[in-house]
Amino acid sequence: MGAFHRKTAVWIAVGAALAGASRTMAQEPKYVPEAEEAALAPPPDMGFNPWVTIGANVSFGHNRSVVGKADGQNWTLGGSLDTGFDYQVGSHDWRNRLQVLETFTYGPPIDEFVKSADQVTLGSDYYYKIPAVPWLGPFARFLLDTSLFPGEDVQVTYDTQWSKDGRVIRTGKRIQLTDPFLPLTLKEAVGLFARPLSRPVVEWEFRAGFGSVQVFADGQMALTGALTDVDGDGVQEREVQDLHSYVQAGTEVAMTLQGKVVGDRVGYLAFAEAMTPFLRQKRTGDDRGAFRMTNVNLGVQVSFGLTSWASLDYQFRAVRQPQLIEAFQIQNLLLLTFKHSPVAKRTPPD
Repeated sequence: MGAFHRKTAVWIAVGAALAGASRTMAQEPKYVPEAEEAALAPPPDMGFNPWVTIGANVSFGHNRSVVGKADGQNWTLGGSLDTGFDYQVGSHDWRNRLQVLETFTYGPPIDEFVKSADQVTLGSDYYYKIPAVPWLGPFARFLLDTSLFPGEDVQVTYDTQWSKDGRVIRTGKRIQLTDPFLPLTLKEAVGLFARPLSRPVVEWEFRAGFGSVQVFADGQMALTGALTDVDGDGVQEREVQDLHSYVQAGTEVAMTLQGKVVGDRVGYLAFAEAMTPFLRQKRTGDDRGAFRMTNVNLGVQVSFGLTSWASLDYQFRAVRQPQLIEAFQIQNLLLLTFKHSPVAKRTPPD
């Protein structure tokens, strides 16, 4: 009987241990490799995915006897177009986009509509995702950047003088600086991309490779300074300089961060790219080195969706093209945009 009781006690202890283990396993989440793989998997193929969004922006203000403000009406009118298509199937990711933004401002003391924003951008990017490493692969890129309307400098008085190389070239109220569609910039690049994050809320991309730039700007001009009274006679004078066409090629690196958050109500895009031209077309007397001629393009875009048909949009852009003009070209825009999307872009599930 003693041996029997000892065996019974052993089996009872083993059973209690197994029951405790089963309760512990039931309480703790079980590791499921398939679930983790699904969470890390790239978004599903979207196939052919076109979109068209048409926008209009307007603002109005009126001042009368306001300290520090000129009396009169202030208007801002503009329009925008954002259209294109993506094609994402298997290892192929082809992205195409056309963006147009036009804004005109009216107000004292000039009291006529003057162009304040004029951007036309056409881009096409192709990525091949290596099947074994889908976040890495070769890419090819093309970009066109220009403007639709002539560029002018408009002043208050009719005796403003514009000078070039110390010589007055025009006296009046306005001067045309650029023609429609000029300057025109074309960019091409090939290399490798890495996309460690690729979700609707955040897509993080790096690119590195060989790039080339062609700028068409012969016969165009740019402002180089503010209005000054050089001779002290009350006549305002402003310096301009000639722009010239050129071709460059060299190494290029870039980074892009974009996505949509807050239930797709807030969209954001931040990008930075630099191209150092080890090969370039030089003008007589231009002995600047490749690193001093590095082209830089920085930008931030944020869109706050107020309703399905209105958004508050902010854009910042800083461009350095030292072979075209030494100074950084900086632009800030804040717009209330009313928009309509006859063709809406589909978004993969997060």
